[in-house]
Amino acid sequence: QVTSLAMLFGVLHTAVKFESLHMLATLLSQKESPLHDALRSMPSTIWKSHIRGGIIDVLQNRVVSSEKLQALLLAECMMSILGENWLSEDHKILDNKNAISVDKFVLLVLQSARVEVAVLLNELAFSKYESSKSSQTDDAIIQKQRNLAILFSLIERIIKMISDASSGEGEPSQTICEKTIMQVITGLNETISLVLDFLQDAKVNILSDDMKFSTGS
Repeated sequence: QVTSLAMLFGVLHTAVKFESLHMLATLLSQKESPLHDALRSMPSTIWKSHIRGGIIDVLQNRVVSSEKLQALLLAECMMSILGENWLSEDHKILDNKNAISVDKFVLLVLQSARVEVAVLLNELAFSKYESSKSSQTDDAIIQKQRNLAILFSLIERIIKMISDASSGEGEPSQTICEKTIMQVITGLNETISLVLDFLQDAKVNILSDDMKFSTGS
């Protein structure tokens, strides 16, 4: 059950926390299902707060990149199911040590996503130069591309949320300050520039390979 897994994820600090994270990400990443409708109609918001607390805990601490990616995937799932404004909802649990302000949570998720995007782009950029061309390497590249797609989807949802907040179209529960909005925009611009540089380099490499092929070298 999602609510039980959410509590384990939000409260525990053992291996069970990450097992719960993986199960939640798997359950919620499924395409539109009756579960999504049930979660939307659930009156209690405690499970949302547990998931938020768990995500904060993972992103703020030194854990392996794969676990951070799972936490970001879960954030993307929550925004997909409940709407982009989930990220900026001010739901808190009393005595929750992981409780931080909405502004800090938004910046934490965005910054974590930006870091993972930069890492994945760097790894993909150099993947063609790897000496091993085994199927395992190909599978690893495909997985990196999938992870990158998830992060792009998350960033796209953050853009939508910020757009609504800055235009006054967001939910009344949104309390993002103007300074945070500007920080988000600056971070997004930097990531967009990074992606454009990656695409430009990829285009140059493709043209270079085509020229080598045409000349037979």
